[in-house]
Amino acid sequence: MVPCCLVSRYGFHLVRFEVYLVFNYLNQLLPRCIEHDLANMSYIAGRLGFSEITVRRRLKNEGTSFRELLQRKRIAISKRLLIETKMNILGIAQKVGYSETASFSRAFQKETGKTPTQYRKSAYGKGLSD
Repeated sequence: MVPCCLVSRYGFHLVRFEVYLVFNYLNQLLPRCIEHDLANMSYIAGRLGFSEITVRRRLKNEGTSFRELLQRKRIAISKRLLIETKMNILGIAQKVGYSETASFSRAFQKETGKTPTQYRKSAYGKGLSD
């Protein structure tokens, strides 16, 4: 157990370290969670060893949320799959956690400014893929 005087003296640093752990672990864990359909706050908080409230609070203090991080990671994985594979849009949508193409396409376009099909075509045009 950490003495009370150390916690009060170094409390800010402990909180910053917790935030670092949360972000670092989320970046590593989210792709696997998305792939195995485990990308929910309850599971993530449990893996981090924090309560859901603590994780939410730490993310909020950093100006983000679990939903935003999850969305960004889903889009990043989608971009990679669009460029590196020949999977159809429905397959990619399902792989990153969407049940239908329309909601995936809306989210993708909101984040990137292009539909998944437009993104893939522009990537091929730039020579980013075979």
